[in-house]
Amino acid sequence: MLSAPVVIGAGVTIEAGARVHASSVGAGSHVGRDARVLRAVLHEGARVGADAEVADSVVGAHAVVHDGARVGARSLVEAGGSVPAHARLAAARIREG
Repeated sequence: MLSAPVVIGAGVTIEAGARVHASSVGAGSHVGRDARVLRAVLHEGARVGADAEVADSVVGAHAVVHDGARVGARSLVEAGGSVPAHARLAAARIREG
């Protein structure tokens, strides 16, 4: 489900049950089944896994938020970074690699 305002780039995949609200999703990004992207920015090629949530945060180019992870409270996942499955982040910074 998309709820305005949203900006969706070319080639984005949003799976069934996912919710994108007040966010920008860069070209080639993927939002998994039942994931939530709320007031967030996903840069080009970012991936948000199934049942993961990104809220009030930025996910850099080609970064991955794995299944079930929660990223919130002004967190930054840098380009190429990875958030492990089921991790919980608040006001955090994840560096590349």
